[in-house]
Amino acid sequence: MYTVTEAYNRTLEEADKLGSDYFALPLFLKYFKKEVLDFVGSKAKEIEETQEITDDIVSLIDKKWIPFTNDPDEPEHKFAAKPNDYFSRISINVKYTDGLEARKPIIERFGESNTNSISPFKKAERMYPVIQQFSNYFYVVTGLSLSSLIQPDKLKLIYLKKPTFGSDSNDVVVNLPDQVCELLFARTANSFFVTTGDERAQTDFQINQTYRKDK
Repeated sequence: MYTVTEAYNRTLEEADKLGSDYFALPLFLKYFKKEVLDFVGSKAKEIEETQEITDDIVSLIDKKWIPFTNDPDEPEHKFAAKPNDYFSRISINVKYTDGLEARKPIIERFGESNTNSISPFKKAERMYPVIQQFSNYFYVVTGLSLSSLIQPDKLKLIYLKKPTFGSDSNDVVVNLPDQVCELLFARTANSFFVTTGDERAQTDFQINQTYRKDK
C-alpha cells in the first residue's frame, strides 16, 4: 500500500510536476479524499444495483452482529446502532433467539413507513421484518409481541466501511488496493487540471478506460 509521501509523489508524477510546488501536500490530501469518497460511493451504488462485489472494494467490507435495544415507547420494536465506520449497507437481516434468520427483510426507504403501515402486503412478520434505516441506527419491527417465546436477538449487517486516510508522511494513504490508488492518483491530478483550466484535463471515461486496461 502507498504511504502518504509515495501517493503525493505519484500524483505529482501524474501531473508531470514532480519536484515542483504545483500543489502542496495538504491540498493533495483534500482532493484525494474527495476522489476516494466519490469512488467508494459509486461502488456502493454498483453493489446495490448488481449485488456483485469486486476485488477493488473488498478491503472495505465488514460484517457485524449488532445487539438490539428496545424502543422505550413500543418495546416490541427494536433499535440497532450503526457502526461508527458505517458507509453503506450491502445486506441486512434479523437473527432470532431460536437461531434462525428472517427469510426476506423488508427494507424501508425514507417516506415509506406511513404507506407500509396501511398496506396489507407489507405488514411486518417474523420471516419478513420491516427494517427502517435512519442516520445513526436501524429500527426493526418483527410483528412479534413481548410475550412471544421467540424474540429478535441481533441484527446481521454486512456493509461498506468508511475508508481510513493517513495524514503523516509514513501513514498508509488509504486502505484500498494499489491498483485503485493508481486510478485515484490520476483522478486527483486531473482534478487539479480541471481547476486550473489545464488543457490536459480528461473526462472520467478516459481515465476509467486507462484503469481497465491496466488491471
